[in-house]
Amino acid sequence: MNEKFGQDLARYLNLRTARLRLRTFFLSSLLVMGAILISIWQGYFNSPTLAGLRNEKMIAGVAETGDYELAAKLYEMSWGEERVLGTNSRLEELVYPSLKVERAIAFRLEFLNKYPNDVETILGLSKLYGQLGNSEMALQYKEIGRQLSPDKN
Repeated sequence: MNEKFGQDLARYLNLRTARLRLRTFFLSSLLVMGAILISIWQGYFNSPTLAGLRNEKMIAGVAETGDYELAAKLYEMSWGEERVLGTNSRLEELVYPSLKVERAIAFRLEFLNKYPNDVETILGLSKLYGQLGNSEMALQYKEIGRQLSPDKN
């Protein structure tokens, strides 16, 4: 009877071990599949396009209230590392109002390269630099404009 009991016990332990291995394999497979599904889900719903569409109105609303700091944080959080300045210029100009002024300055400087004595462009640059808070450049362009056309000031 001891021998039969030993054989039955060995068979029982082998079956139990096999069941545990099978259960462990099954559970680990489920975990792997779950992790894959979660990563696909996150990749899909956190993509810049969908996140941008979902958050663009909210960010624009915050920026329009004048809370540019919060709007900038939300904008950077929604785009993450994939954000490229210039891809959504309307929203960027709402979130970062200085970008609109900087783009206007770049445009006028380019125009000034072609027409260096254009007083309206020079005085416009003075105003734009003043809006950015760069009083040194604003005064410099105002002085250049005054020298070119004393009657315009």
